[in-house]
Amino acid sequence: MFVAGNGNGRVEVFDLNNDGTLAQPTATYILGKPSEHARRTHSDAWSESQTEFPGALAVEHTNQRLFLVDNTTGQSLPGRGSQIMVFDIHPDRIETGADVLFILGQPDANTKTSGLAANHVGRRLGVAVDEANQRLFVSDGSNNRVLVFNIAPGRIATGMAASFVMGQEDFTSREPGLSRRRMSRPGSLAFSPKDERLFVSDNGNSRVLVFDVAPDRLRTFSAATDVMGQPDFETASPRTDMRGFATGGLAYDDKTSRLFIAEQVSRIEHMRITVYDVSPGAPLREATPLAVLGKPGFGAYDPVVSRAQSVWPRLGSASIDSERQLLVATEGYPGGNRAIIWDISPDQLRTGMPAVEVVGHLDDEGHTDFERRSANDRATPKNIYPRDVALDPVDHRLFAIDQYNNRVVVWQLDRQNRVKDRDARWVLGQPDLYSGELYPIGPTTIKIPLAVTYDTHHKRVFVSDGWGNRILVFDADPARLRSGAEAIAVLGQPDFTSIIPATTQAGINLDTRVGTGITPTRPRGTGLTYDPVHDRLFVSDGGNHRVLGFDVAPNLLRNGMAASVVLGQPDFTTRGSNSTLTGLYQPAALLYESKQQRLFVADGNNNRVLVFDAQPDMLVNGAEPTVVIGQPDFNTFEAGRSQSLIDGPDGLAYDYVNDRLFLSDHGSDRILLFDAHPSRLDNGPEAQHVIGQPDFDTRQLGPVRANELWDPRGLTFDSEHQRLYISQGFASNIMIHDLARSTYESLLPESGIQNYQSGSADTELVTQRGSAVATGPSNLGGGVLMLTQMETLFDELSQRESRILISETGLSAPPLTDRATAFADGRQGRSTILNLSNPSNEPVTVSLVFRDSSGLPVKDQVERQLAAGGSAVWALDGLGASGPGTVELNASAPIAMVATRITLNDRNEKIVTTAPVAYGQSSYGGGTITLPRYEFDGDVTTEIVIVNPSDDSLRGRLTFFAFSGEPVTIGGTSEVPLNIPGHGTFVWNFDGSSDVNEKGFAMVEALSGHPLASAILHIFKGETVISERTMVGNSTQQAWFPIDTYPSVARHGKTSFRLTLTNGTEGTADVRLLVYDEDGTLLDRSYQILPAGRQVEFSHVDLADRGLFRGSIRVASDIPIAVSADQQTVNVRNETIVATVPSMTRAFSGQGLGAVVFPVYTDGPNQGTQLFLLNRGDSERTTFRFHGPSGEDLSVLLR
Repeated sequence: MFVAGNGNGRVEVFDLNNDGTLAQPTATYILGKPSEHARRTHSDAWSESQTEFPGALAVEHTNQRLFLVDNTTGQSLPGRGSQIMVFDIHPDRIETGADVLFILGQPDANTKTSGLAANHVGRRLGVAVDEANQRLFVSDGSNNRVLVFNIAPGRIATGMAASFVMGQEDFTSREPGLSRRRMSRPGSLAFSPKDERLFVSDNGNSRVLVFDVAPDRLRTFSAATDVMGQPDFETASPRTDMRGFATGGLAYDDKTSRLFIAEQVSRIEHMRITVYDVSPGAPLREATPLAVLGKPGFGAYDPVVSRAQSVWPRLGSASIDSERQLLVATEGYPGGNRAIIWDISPDQLRTGMPAVEVVGHLDDEGHTDFERRSANDRATPKNIYPRDVALDPVDHRLFAIDQYNNRVVVWQLDRQNRVKDRDARWVLGQPDLYSGELYPIGPTTIKIPLAVTYDTHHKRVFVSDGWGNRILVFDADPARLRSGAEAIAVLGQPDFTSIIPATTQAGINLDTRVGTGITPTRPRGTGLTYDPVHDRLFVSDGGNHRVLGFDVAPNLLRNGMAASVVLGQPDFTTRGSNSTLTGLYQPAALLYESKQQRLFVADGNNNRVLVFDAQPDMLVNGAEPTVVIGQPDFNTFEAGRSQSLIDGPDGLAYDYVNDRLFLSDHGSDRILLFDAHPSRLDNGPEAQHVIGQPDFDTRQLGPVRANELWDPRGLTFDSEHQRLYISQGFASNIMIHDLARSTYESLLPESGIQNYQSGSADTELVTQRGSAVATGPSNLGGGVLMLTQMETLFDELSQRESRILISETGLSAPPLTDRATAFADGRQGRSTILNLSNPSNEPVTVSLVFRDSSGLPVKDQVERQLAAGGSAVWALDGLGASGPGTVELNASAPIAMVATRITLNDRNEKIVTTAPVAYGQSSYGGGTITLPRYEFDGDVTTEIVIVNPSDDSLRGRLTFFAFSGEPVTIGGTSEVPLNIPGHGTFVWNFDGSSDVNEKGFAMVEALSGHPLASAILHIFKGETVISERTMVGNSTQQAWFPIDTYPSVARHGKTSFRLTLTNGTEGTADVRLLVYDEDGTLLDRSYQILPAGRQVEFSHVDLADRGLFRGSIRVASDIPIAVSADQQTVNVRNETIVATVPSMTRAFSGQGLGAVVFPVYTDGPNQGTQLFLLNRGDSERTTFRFHGPSGEDLSVLLR
């Protein structure tokens, strides 16, 4: 069985048993994609083995070939066409990702345009095969014709011409018509082998034409012999009786001469399969159905997915197995996303009968499930197919319309309205977050929701219920919101069980179908916006081509209440579409701008946005707009693509800080930004910026890139944090764009963490560099920055783009200092980088002195100048010693400095780790220093680096211990003597002469001098270094670490956090562990008694009791102990990347408490930065300011 899943862009092939049931519930082969993991792709991503948007298909059994119609994803783009791909499906030769044998309907295999010739088709194709005579019939809907191809093995060829044309006099004509010979938008085809008749669904004329296509009688421009659905060949009346005729997909049962018609019009009164007797001699013009499948009766209206009911069933020429008397109908979106199988034996056939099998859905026990309907059988807290989105900025929640799953999902955001947990927390319209069914109409159910808006004052959410032709009102107060809640009121219907569309003051007709929001063709037929000033709700009533206003103050809200005002029509009973000054043609999104009391209306099919003065005394029935956007004047309505012209607007949002309008230009797959200040807004304005396209004149399609848009719909904007949320229907996601700026402000609670991640996901951008200064609370606790190296991977099998985490390292925000000494590694394959930042208002001169391992100067001193507020990245390649050594920094004024070391592995990847730095003058370390971790096994090695930054020689010893505190012998020794000259460097490596498998901690005891000691751990995969991390020896009574285990734009994969406590003293430590969430709320307090010479570890799950966590852990000890932390990420290559996470608490003197300097910020295709800031004082606003290398303001994208 072959199932064309156009949403997934592929054909799934299922093996069947002899009785027609499934041999297994999953597909055996995939055609049109390279693997079972690959799904939809961007427009034009087709080839001889890859499909874009597969549709109709036909199986030719004699030669085991599949004829598949492949459409372009961007069918609304001018010039795009379809093609017919021919695959070899012989059981011995079929394989996943196979190339086609031939391509028909296009002049060659590299063309996919709309054409008009004997070998060139347009769009909207249907296919049927005549096996006996080796002919392929192709309906060419956009050209109003049917083509006939000779597909005999010796005759078929790519780009071949058709032998005959039906519906037109020649191959270059395309006029629609109503007669025996002409047709209008022909669609599905069905062929009767017994009597050689061809049934053609003549959709534009609401009929089925019957042709005699016997080879000796078929000619170009042949006349039909009979007609179904109309009394004669000159009538084209639409059906008015539910027992009457409607066109759609056709399937023919040759054994019993029955024609099955799937009424593929997506209005809810259709969506069924009717069965007709079409045996020779039967009165076809007056034919009435023998039965109806997919509905309980001819008058059924409410769409439900079940074993006996079907929504939007589809049939084709390959849908019937006549021998077994089985009918296979597929249901795409918005139906069951399944193939449903009926036993159509004459003695079994009856109206409303249940199906015998379903393909595409399994229950939790692995059995087929007739009620599930989610695409790819996935309704989860994170899988969505959104059409609209609304922000609650007060209680920090995001409401999203999940149209595919008939629900509204609700996320809890963080205090800056950022998505933290990708799993939604609540759902409306379904009983839980794992359901996506089509339930009978009621107060808890939603059918094809299309719009949502939120009332922040009364905490209510309004939802447009498309097939219900109603607006549901839910109580969304956080204290009362629960999943599956009942609506508190309904508008557009008198009660919760009514569904009938109406054109009245109280009724609405959302006309939800193909072309009004269900598919990615035209804008939605509805929109919502709330007026918080006057408690009004505005509703786009698309089927009535009007906008209604309701007074919905809590004391006035009633079921079925009447509207108070109408726009787009002169009164409440007029409903026609209009392209005039005051008329509307399928209005979509709405926006109420409360500052100036303006109503913006996306007039979808008039390709414009109208602006109304919405003050109550100015807004009257049929009011005139004041401004038009997207057209030069009120008399122009054509679609366009430029800086001022638009094509099908479908989303609106407003930036109250900068008075900017965001407009979703759906037909161009882009977002336009307009200056909407009342004093500057006039007719036909030019957009200031474009999102989703490279310029104002281009339309590119693709769902896989972060700088592209695909089917953008509803919008919402967070003015305070300058963040845009875009719902993308066909791309099945919500794109979140943070707008670039040089200053970021936020409220930072006491004991809270401010966390920013560099946000560029554009793999084509150059790397951005600079520095940052955080100010605000008077008692900032300090900061940490994480530097990330990554690569962008486009996986050919899954057709998905991911970031591969290559390496990551953590650096403490350093003190301001005029002297520092850093470890400089000049060994082959290593390089050292200094990152310098000058936060002062005056330039600073920086000089460097390089020393070798013995402390002797090498080469000449070098100098450079840092601009006021500027920064520099200083690579030391070739400047220092050829081996390990140091670099001493002297500055004319205090600056901030951190150092990193880069190891280039055999993949040519940069593995970055921290290079230890001693700040100040010979004052670091002293006494005994604990190195929290060393490790030796088959994949991990450790080197110990000890720097003596003082003038005096350093004497002492290096000792290794197990976690239990017992001494350990490594490489034949348990103690390494130390004698390091002043300014010298010592690096200890295990030579690998014997097998060692040890883990633990090390001690550096200095009898003289002030050592800077660190352990650098190297992780290998085979011979390849995949990760390095530096752990600097320390001894402290206070430490405070950030924790963030959530995935990010840079860190794709599973992340865990580890805290290590080491007591290198002779006394017992009493340690307190305090866990805070990112808002500073104390979640847990625990105590740990740590005996002398012992070490203990905790994971973030141990500490926070949750797998995904963002917050902090504070460590307080009564005596100094060594405290360290790291995070481990398993990247998409299944490699473990480990990074040290430094403490945020200040262990240095010389830095003011009101500012934290981050000397490096980098963002680009392969690099990213994450910043953490700790507030140890009262809750206050914090400001991050970013500067470029010359001190200029640097506009950055932060998430």
